[in-house]
Amino acid sequence: MKVGFSGLNLQAGKVKFQDARLADIAAKCAPEKTSFVFIEFVEGEFTGCDCVVCAEDKKLDLCIPDIEKIENRLNATGDEAEKEILKKALRSLEAETPLKESDLSADERAKLQELSLVTLKPVVFLADGNLSADELIKKILNACGYILFYTIVKKEVRGWLVEKDSTAVFCAGKIHTDLARGFIKAEVVSFADFMDAHNIHDAKAKGKVKLVGKDYIVQDGDILDIKFNV
Repeated sequence: MKVGFSGLNLQAGKVKFQDARLADIAAKCAPEKTSFVFIEFVEGEFTGCDCVVCAEDKKLDLCIPDIEKIENRLNATGDEAEKEILKKALRSLEAETPLKESDLSADERAKLQELSLVTLKPVVFLADGNLSADELIKKILNACGYILFYTIVKKEVRGWLVEKDSTAVFCAGKIHTDLARGFIKAEVVSFADFMDAHNIHDAKAKGKVKLVGKDYIVQDGDILDIKFNV
């Protein structure tokens, strides 16, 4: 996951999210390897970023490039319907409201995508720059609508980032394309139920592990074991 930032004293580069749940799973399973999620922070560059982090007092600075792009498009287009959308977007930006948080409809936002506007991305504004990296990452994941699920294999426990409302088969594909292609079922246990058991076998004995199909909506903290055949 890549995050652009502006107006903040952050360190550019990859940062490991010290996920307490993953650490707890690892402590219980004692794997050879624990693989945490990493977030890449990039200063002043928003192309290809999933989210933007900006100082609260730099809102207008973030909006100005979008304002300029929209004004240029307004001068170039002869499409009256498009002009109305552009004017609506412009009003939001001039009020220092990012387009992601504006009253634009999903269809109107989609029509603006070709302009590569920064504030169409999720934006986290910070009034306090003294947050820890983990606190900041939690805010970013929440703004982006991301959740974490986990996998446990003999040698590794690992955290995975996906958007909320992702299906089991989609999550299987995040792990490996073969798992999605040959998906049969998935065994799922919540983080809380797993931690209440001695191990995964005990969780199964207590009826806490459920068998789900490809359309199951994965919940934040779910631990997945994908059954597949290719």
